[in-house]
Amino acid sequence: YSLVRRRLRDAGVKPSGKCGPHIFRHARATELLRAAVPKKVIGDLLGHRSTAATAPYLKLATEDLRAIALDVPGTEVLA
Repeated sequence: YSLVRRRLRDAGVKPSGKCGPHIFRHARATELLRAAVPKKVIGDLLGHRSTAATAPYLKLATEDLRAIALDVPGTEVLA
């Protein structure tokens, strides 16, 4: 964990949550989800036996959620 923390700090990255080695698994799973890779395939790549074990890895980033919320046809975003 300390190596990952140090590397992130050196790169100027300030993670908002956990910053151990598992963040790379989460990041890769999120990238695959964004690329429309099926959840079952993502789970297989992560070595999970069930999709329930994969679910925590598939949390979308805030930017993804914002893009989805702003891209609803026929609606306006009120400021």
